Amino acid sequence: MASRSSDVVRVTLYRALLRLARVHDRDPALKAMLTASRPSTRYSHEQQRWVPGPTQSQRPIDAVATEFLGGPLYHPGRSYPAAGGLGHPGRSGSLRDFVKRKFRYPGVPLFHPAALDTGFAALALLSQNEASLPREAERAVAEADGGDPTWQPQEQGLRRGCVLLTNASDASPSFARAQLLLLRHAADGESLALLLNKPTPLSLMHAARLLGPPLDGLPLGALAHNRVFVGGPVAAPPVVVHRFALEGATAVDADGAALFVSELGGGFLAAAEALLARGAATPADFKVVLGRAVWGRAQLEGEWQQNLWYQGAATRAADLEAAVLWQGGAAEPEEEQQMLLDAIDEGEARLGDGGGGENGEEQRLHALHEELDEHLICERGQDAWARMLREFGGEYRAIASLAPAAFHDDDRDDDEEPDLPIII
Repeated sequence: MASRSSDVVRVTLYRALLRLARVHDRDPALKAMLTASRPSTRYSHEQQRWVPGPTQSQRPIDAVATEFLGGPLYHPGRSYPAAGGLGHPGRSGSLRDFVKRKFRYPGVPLFHPAALDTGFAALALLSQNEASLPREAERAVAEADGGDPTWQPQEQGLRRGCVLLTNASDASPSFARAQLLLLRHAADGESLALLLNKPTPLSLMHAARLLGPPLDGLPLGALAHNRVFVGGPVAAPPVVVHRFALEGATAVDADGAALFVSELGGGFLAAAEALLARGAATPADFKVVLGRAVWGRAQLEGEWQQNLWYQGAATRAADLEAAVLWQGGAAEPEEEQQMLLDAIDEGEARLGDGGGGENGEEQRLHALHEELDEHLICERGQDAWARMLREFGGEYRAIASLAPAAFHDDDRDDDEEPDLPIII
């Protein structure tokens, strides 16, 4: 009798798991909300390599979730593969197929008590996930954008010049809903990128006043009113991204697009002003970026393998240039700019009173960057992330409809920097 009751429990559990799996397969936004609570590896900045994560916090359900997700987070086309294997842009394997393989009854798995416990844990996870999906995401699943797509997902390895988008589950203040242009990358080396969609209320003229000499003394010309963007969580002097092969500019190998990065100095400003004067350029052809994103040796490659990033490729070079040089939409009202300036100026006199010389310049730079970077990407920037993801099509379209997740602190070790992507 006891055995028959146990069989009924197992059959009921299996059917419930199949039902929830079908619900998740119908709406990829649900699958995107699934996460493994703790990854099996973490990056150690002290050792400059990936090391095993804490095993004491791992539960059997974490291993099952990681097996389906292919990492801590879900990634269309790279998570549990479809019958045809990987290489289907925007389409991943069926969660229902995964449940059938893992928990099929009659069969071996659910006869083991430990597997039965994992099955109930999976039931709780999927049920909670279904209940937490925002209603607006469900409505957005059926929406379709007209016209030919200008962006496509790329599943092959990372490369210099590509555009990266953070996984929808990333909730860190620096990277949530971020688009980045990858400037330097090697699978076993360091990586460098610039955020593209984190505009600030500051113009270059305001930033120059706050940063002081030498930038404050330069003739900014027509670029004085260009908006300043935050380029990443690591403080660095402002640079300019543009389309012109100027002297001293670094070329970005970006799928045929003409893109260059220049240091913001007197020589660059004179060359830019000459282009503007003869009508060969407009201020919108120059994007001012303060700060950058930096990864340690093999760190970004490991994050790519753990599904922390999506990679996109433009169908035309002009589309890539437009995304990279996006100026952030309508300017902030002047009173908002002034409020931000006042708040910065009053912030423990960190700006403007940093003293002279290189130390003073560095203090002002770090203070301004810290003040700007601590804010989440604005709504216009998040919309740019979502628009590009919708262009990818397939499951990406539904994932783009998810509202940004609330920020969660993670349990970092002391040797981990807080300014890099967070795994939640």
